[in-house]
Amino acid sequence: MDKSRQAHARHAPELLVRDALRGFRYAVRRSTHLFANADQSTLPQPIGEITSRIAKKIDSVSQEAEYMSSSVIGGPLKKAALPDKAFFGQDGYDPNAADRAPREAAAALYFGLSWSARQLGCDDMLLSETICLECVERLGNNALQGSASEMADMLACDIIDRRAFRLFAPAAADPQSLRFRVTVGSAYTAALWFFAPRGIAAGSEEDLLDNCCAIIRDHLDRIIQIRTGSGSTERLFEELIDIV
Repeated sequence: MDKSRQAHARHAPELLVRDALRGFRYAVRRSTHLFANADQSTLPQPIGEITSRIAKKIDSVSQEAEYMSSSVIGGPLKKAALPDKAFFGQDGYDPNAADRAPREAAAALYFGLSWSARQLGCDDMLLSETICLECVERLGNNALQGSASEMADMLACDIIDRRAFRLFAPAAADPQSLRFRVTVGSAYTAALWFFAPRGIAAGSEEDLLDNCCAIIRDHLDRIIQIRTGSGSTERLFEELIDIV
């Protein structure tokens, strides 16, 4: 475990607990899915049904544990949710704003990534809220020198390279695979959403996130081409922020 994650283990234990429970539930659900899609005729009659029931029960118990564990770690385990419009400034997320708590931003980022992944075609991606926090804190360390496009580019690259999507290894992935496209598309959608300007006439955060996802989907092939060629997408973010 690197130093940043050791610090989070001390100061944000609820994120580590939540990530661990999500990983456990992910494994259970994948097992349930495998049994549900298996050829039941190849198994003794009671085994497939009993195993599926057990897996579903474990999934239910693990969800209860996610809420009950708040008493163990001394604080509520709030589910990541779409933040209020007031969380973002008129020019988008400001890491240096005194009222922008990194953990709130990490929860917002987690929500944006998971929502985008579903929109782009994958509803079984395993995300780490702890790594979302690492990405947000890195923005705070570099925000004084960076423009919106620079910060968006840093955030998108950190999400991918630091593996916020836990079972995705960018260096070994096929750029044409669905998971590669969804991972890159989700990272760029969330980064664009974080740093898109919020005008007076702007709609809800959900509308803006949906718009960002549509824009990234239209430019995804170009994004992947730049990334696989080891280029920078900062200039592209300038264009995309103007489109929003």
